[in-house]
Amino acid sequence: MYFAAAKLSLLLAIPPGYATAVWPPSGIALAAMLALGNRVWPGVWVGAALVNLTVESSWLASALIGTGNTLEALAGATLIRHFIGVPYRFERGEDVVKFIALSALSATVAATIGVMPLVFGHTLSSSQILANWWTWWQGDVSGIAVVAPLVLSWSVRDAEASPPSRKLEAAFFALLLLAVMVAVFGYASQTAVPYQWPFVILLFIIWAAFRFDQRGVTTTIAAVCAIVVAFTVEKRGPFALASLSESLLLMLGFISIVVTTGLVLSAALRERGRAAGELRRKRDELESRVRERTLELERANRALQEDIAERKTAEGRLHESEMRFRLVIDSVIDYAIIMMDPKGRIASWNVGAERIKGYRAEEIIGQHFSRFYPPEDLARGKPQYALEVASAEGRYEDEGWRLRKDGARFWANVVITALRDDSGTLRGFGKVTRDLTERKRSEERLAYLAQYDTLTRLPNRHMLHDHLVQQLAQPQTGRRTGCMYIDLDRFKYVNDTFGHGVGDQLLLQVGERLQKCVRGTDVIGRLGGDEFAVVLASLAKSEDAGLVAQKVNAALSAQFNLDGHETYISASIGIAIHPQDGGDADTLLKNADAAMYRAKEQGRNNHQFYLPEMDKASQRLQLDARLRGALERNEFLLHYQPKADLGTGSISGFEALLRWQDPQQGLVSPAQFIPILEDTGLIIPVGEWVLQTVCAQIKEWQKQGIRPRPVSVNVSARQFQQKNLDVVISRIIRDAGIDSALVKLELTESLLMKDAEETVRMLTSLKASGVTLSVDDFGTGYSSLAYLRRFPLDELKIDGSFVRDATTEPEDAEIIVAIISLAHNLKLKVVAEGVETEAQLRFLRSHGCDEMQGYYFARPQNLEDCTRFLAEDRRLQLPAAEEPAATPTVLIVDDNEDDLELMIRALKPDGYRVFTARSAQAAFDLLNLHKIGIVISDQSMPGMDGVRFLTSVRKLYPEAVRIVASGSSDMASVTDAVNEAGIHKFLSKDWEAARLLAEIREAFLRSRGTPVT
Repeated sequence: MYFAAAKLSLLLAIPPGYATAVWPPSGIALAAMLALGNRVWPGVWVGAALVNLTVESSWLASALIGTGNTLEALAGATLIRHFIGVPYRFERGEDVVKFIALSALSATVAATIGVMPLVFGHTLSSSQILANWWTWWQGDVSGIAVVAPLVLSWSVRDAEASPPSRKLEAAFFALLLLAVMVAVFGYASQTAVPYQWPFVILLFIIWAAFRFDQRGVTTTIAAVCAIVVAFTVEKRGPFALASLSESLLLMLGFISIVVTTGLVLSAALRERGRAAGELRRKRDELESRVRERTLELERANRALQEDIAERKTAEGRLHESEMRFRLVIDSVIDYAIIMMDPKGRIASWNVGAERIKGYRAEEIIGQHFSRFYPPEDLARGKPQYALEVASAEGRYEDEGWRLRKDGARFWANVVITALRDDSGTLRGFGKVTRDLTERKRSEERLAYLAQYDTLTRLPNRHMLHDHLVQQLAQPQTGRRTGCMYIDLDRFKYVNDTFGHGVGDQLLLQVGERLQKCVRGTDVIGRLGGDEFAVVLASLAKSEDAGLVAQKVNAALSAQFNLDGHETYISASIGIAIHPQDGGDADTLLKNADAAMYRAKEQGRNNHQFYLPEMDKASQRLQLDARLRGALERNEFLLHYQPKADLGTGSISGFEALLRWQDPQQGLVSPAQFIPILEDTGLIIPVGEWVLQTVCAQIKEWQKQGIRPRPVSVNVSARQFQQKNLDVVISRIIRDAGIDSALVKLELTESLLMKDAEETVRMLTSLKASGVTLSVDDFGTGYSSLAYLRRFPLDELKIDGSFVRDATTEPEDAEIIVAIISLAHNLKLKVVAEGVETEAQLRFLRSHGCDEMQGYYFARPQNLEDCTRFLAEDRRLQLPAAEEPAATPTVLIVDDNEDDLELMIRALKPDGYRVFTARSAQAAFDLLNLHKIGIVISDQSMPGMDGVRFLTSVRKLYPEAVRIVASGSSDMASVTDAVNEAGIHKFLSKDWEAARLLAEIREAFLRSRGTPVT
């Protein structure tokens, strides 16, 4: 093919030499290289060499010219593949320009090498060399520009068959073109037609570009160029000048304009057609979806017409179908659909993109899509990476933060798809973006809720468990891991009294205090309710966990201020240590929980290390199971603890205490089974059984001729919540046939304050039935004086925790005195619980307490012993009153033995009865046991200084003369002693014995109003 084309082209050769105005073989060779690859170069060389051998006798010259033509084709193919690709279809105007420029560059190779044999063979003169090179180069450029696109476009087998009308148009077009070409170029004189007339041919080029495919365009270009060359060579037409070089230059210019115009316009129209096709595809896709939803709606309507009996169901389906249809339509604006060129510049912009990103189309088109990426992604080159992946793999998908016009970030799902033409050339990218910000926030919220407590923002049970698992998986290297289980004591009282809002504030403050008690490597979590846990990492020794627990107890014992409510709580803490207390996280938590329950049993506000016998969780489950049938199996019984009148010592009543005789465990502690009864609700039928049993026993005592005493029955919070509690109690008492005054109901202070208005109603109704009402554990709750005055109460019971330390802790003693005074002002009787020592008894009697209950008089007894107590009329042995002494009794409080001896020697001449104590606690015991007239206290004592001690003495024993002694003359101490403790005299330990005695005597006489002589 190359040889045949070359032989025909040589007919147009311009002597001297073999250069022609148009050299089609160059276009054929380049097209073959591009379409079939560089492997066809031997065919090009053979064809070129043979054709030149027919006109050149020298084999060497023919081989050299053939080499030049071959290198021209190789160079052109290599450059075009690198910068454009294989242009079967010219898709862009810039590709056309590159193609012509690269063809011109590669043609210099053939022209230069082809002229060399003519130069060396002296066939051309020096003046003819440049003209011959120019003609050669022009002919090759024209041949490539005209023939290569023609061959490439016809080598693709994807052309569609033209309709008859298009064929008819093509025939008319060809005839008209031929006629115009003959008219413009067929004359013999140059002056007949001006130079502008040849450009009329451009109208046919434009016609072909708009009406025919690229094959038609390249065919038209080739035909036009062939006719122009043919007429010009025959010295006809506007380009046939006297000067050959001028003729060639004009012809080359015309051919360049025709080729460039035709190919560029064809490429532009093809690109426009491809974009229009993509839009039509999307439109068709949308219309298809609309048709699908429309058909679905029609089916729903037909279903409605077919079955009128199911009208409501059909209407629901129709509504649902309409909603789905609307969602499909509206979802179009939920997607930002963007078209980009191969470099990532935005070419199109839909309504969804405007809504999501905030830019109008006219603001953003032409900008690079990287402007939507945050700075950190730009620094990592993420936009360019996305294009590279999409280009290489066809598709790129990603989720991440993107930017709106106002700089706000949103979480987006982005899909970028590479758009390629039929030849595989990348034409651009399609980018679809969906705003997933709300989903991202929901996921983050769910992730947070899955790991953190929403109230305290501490790790929750699951996250703490995971951290403990990870901690145990690390090498311990001689260290230990501790697990601390914390349960807040009496948190329920705070919640019930002040409400859940205040309870939540308390939990927040507890979390903050706990964080200050541990190291940065430790982790605190809230397990739920009022339970917290701490994972202690890398403990040097197990005892270190106990030190942390002490810090926690100290931190939680400080006052909490909750919206103006001041309260105190404590914590029960259980500790388990890895590995001795458990090899895994679940075991450690379970055992720490068991240790926490032991801490509660030990009085709360303490910590306990786990011991194997502490595992009560399973015990509680077993107790729960056995308790459920205990009432039916008659396993419950009552013990009775007597109460004594502090004025006469006689029995004033009993408190009925529930006991459980478990067949497996024996007598079970109430602390173990009462909470289970509360939790399970069994306390309601069991509580009714207790009241029925008490009423029956009172009736039995009456039958035996024993004067019954009032019996107290505890009412739980669960029972008090019964709306008909008053009705139930009245019915039981009435059925028993006893005096309702013999039944006393004990209710806890916190229970009464839970719903004060409802409590007033219930208590009023109960009081109307004749029962006596008592407040149990008074002082441990949060009573309102205003409500106490409204409650129809008869009695207050001082909690045993105050009585226990009344003789050693002045604060507890002062609280008891205040409670007694408050109760008497409200016309209420006062009962003290937990009285165990004579000192406590004396203290209570001295401050007007009415009754006592405790081990000092009697422990809880079974029914037989209790009945015996009543029958024998047992009485409390009241302490005998001390006989008034001729001289006052003196109590000296000092922790220094030498100072005690000094003071005793000083008082000896006056015959005082002297008691000594080395601490404030010991002194309070003596004050309760003896009538002390003079109290002398050292100012500097450990634990409690003299001023604080005498201040309490002033409140509790105001008749005692108070004297403070000090080894220094600190005026501040003297002032405090006078103002706070109301002392009668200040002594210096540096004084002589005689002076000390005189000062003490004078202070005693002045306090009694006796003149001092």
